[in-house]
Amino acid sequence: AARGADSAPRPPQAMEQAQGPSMVATTAPAAPAGPRPAPAPAATITPVAAAPYVSAPTLADAQPLLTQLLQLLETGSGDQLLRLLEGEARHAPQARALSRHYEQLVQGVRPIRLSQVEFKGESREGALLVTGRIRLHAGEPTIGSPGERLLIKAEFVTRGGGVMLKGLSGTPD
Repeated sequence: AARGADSAPRPPQAMEQAQGPSMVATTAPAAPAGPRPAPAPAATITPVAAAPYVSAPTLADAQPLLTQLLQLLETGSGDQLLRLLEGEARHAPQARALSRHYEQLVQGVRPIRLSQVEFKGESREGALLVTGRIRLHAGEPTIGSPGERLLIKAEFVTRGGGVMLKGLSGTPD
């Protein structure tokens, strides 16, 4: 009977001991984590890093400028393309190179038609990066002519409540 009495108190003690170490195990990692401030600065850095950036425009926000870009491509003038860019971006080497390359593709021939136009957008660091794949047809339509392929990269940002074209570049696709 004594053994039965001894065995009855032991399971609750064993349970307390099992709970005790688990509580200590739970508390023990938390105690060293308190002095380690590494997770807290990481959490505060993320919002601070995002604060200078206004949210990136969406592809729908950039749609009016993309439509203007396509209309200007049909003019045959590389300089017209540059007018879509904001201020100093018009003089960027990549933008000037796109203007020259475009004019070489169309060689002053009219009319210019566009086909197989495809835009894909990706938000990055407060900007919308858009890649456009376009097929240009210069001159009178020719059956079976594949036209010239052009890859355009555009960077859009939100400034003053509106969407601006901050960068433009391109290469043959």
